[in-house]
Amino acid sequence: MYITIYSLIYALGPYVNEAAEISDSRISDEYRQKRSNRDGLDHHITLLLRGEVEQLIEERSELKQLNETGGLIAVRKHILSLFQSVQNDWVDLGLGQQSIFGSNESQEKSKEKKEQKPLQKAINEQTNEKSIEVDTESNKLTQPENPCNQVFFRVISWPAMSDVLTSLGIHRELHITVGFKDNDIHHLPKDSSSLLEPQT
Repeated sequence: MYITIYSLIYALGPYVNEAAEISDSRISDEYRQKRSNRDGLDHHITLLLRGEVEQLIEERSELKQLNETGGLIAVRKHILSLFQSVQNDWVDLGLGQQSIFGSNESQEKSKEKKEQKPLQKAINEQTNEKSIEVDTESNKLTQPENPCNQVFFRVISWPAMSDVLTSLGIHRELHITVGFKDNDIHHLPKDSSSLLEPQT
């Protein structure tokens, strides 16, 4: 099922809820409630954000013409028809997580105070957050226990839908938000690189 509210378009249904509600002790009831307070009971996979439909109208002549003849409703119906042609064969890759530990300002001050090892420096550059440390004995990545903010989500693989979005000029890391500490985190990856149990 696809729902459009204003310019927001997303996919939802029983299978989406089933994936999101998989029990996991790492996700507290408080985190899940924060997500529910924002979105309601149903979980969803965001396909188009508010404003992206208007952006597409400006950039694509066929949508601009459709908007001139039938208005925004006609444009949304056209885009929905593209999504509805996609087979509902998405795959849940597993639980992903992103955390924020302190501000970018404090991170820059920390970098000035001490010289980072190459591996740690590369990690911080990749994540743009002071969120992980390197255990030099085991060479494993570890995280502090108390993040300022944190979000959990199911990472979704849906190649056919990604192809349609790409054809519209949209790159989206498809996922189902499960819960968060304070607010959702939108500027960090929610793809397979964020899986808590990376696939082998």
